Amino acid sequence: MPKFKTKIILEEAKVVTEEVVEAYMWAGANMHFILKFLGPNYLLQKVDGDYHRLHIHVRAKQEVLSVEFGDWIIKKSNGEILICSEKTFDKNYEEIQDEKVAEIFEEFSDEEK
Repeated sequence: MPKFKTKIILEEAKVVTEEVVEAYMWAGANMHFILKFLGPNYLLQKVDGDYHRLHIHVRAKQEVLSVEFGDWIIKKSNGEILICSEKTFDKNYEEIQDEKVAEIFEEFSDEEK
């Protein structure tokens, strides 16, 4: 599953904490991955009765979010689901390689001990 981390942002001499998230872009052809990724937290809606044109609605906290083609669906480590545009995603997240993911998860495991 693709892993991303928040980009480090310096604001008024403080560093915003990095967070590892899982994310997929809704591209239409990747519906199987999106639905598996979301688990039971989604609703599909036909557009004009056409099964080939579907909208995805995602249950997130106390609201239902609509996913447009090209939007990123983000799952935070606490299970929270976020939806954002490609522009916002590119500004705030960067992909991390498997080695880096392993390092970060190892650090979290060490902190919990």
